[in-house]
Amino acid sequence: MLPIRGKNAYKETVAVTEAACKIVFSQRLKCSGMKWDNAAVAVILELRLAVLSGT
Repeated sequence: MLPIRGKNAYKETVAVTEAACKIVFSQRLKCSGMKWDNAAVAVILELRLAVLSGT
């Protein structure tokens, strides 16, 4: 993959990151029959980030 350079590099990088997050959250949180409230999602995300960061 070629590095992104120029004045639009930040916008393109942010767009790719946002798209990836949207896909991951959709796959994880929008499975059939699942209902989540904001507090539960926040707890799950904190635990996931802790596991991935090694803390």
